[in-house]
Amino acid sequence: MKLASVAAAAALFFSSTAYAQDAAGKVQQAIEESANGKCSDVLSTMVKYACDQQAPQMAAAFKALGSLKSVTFKGIESTPSGKAEVYLATHQNGKMMWMIVVAPDGKLSTFWSPGPTP
Repeated sequence: MKLASVAAAAALFFSSTAYAQDAAGKVQQAIEESANGKCSDVLSTMVKYACDQQAPQMAAAFKALGSLKSVTFKGIESTPSGKAEVYLATHQNGKMMWMIVVAPDGKLSTFWSPGPTP
């Protein structure tokens, strides 16, 4: 019985680790494409529409931040509409915290940041 419990715990760990890496990869992709003035296909239809409206301002903000160095999972936060994941994006010249929600289709249905910090 203990072996089954260990196997189940290992499966859960590796599946959640893979999920976290996938979500962090989506955050990284969305940031890198926004830095180039393009809104990523990892964004849901509504989020991509909002991104398209802000693309020039976002590209300028990302240019000032410099190259993206890392994306780190920081935790889960409760919001009025449910749970959201929080990631820290570290750039050459600053940082940005991002709140995301991954929809059942795998797209980011929430992709929000309060803005850069030095």
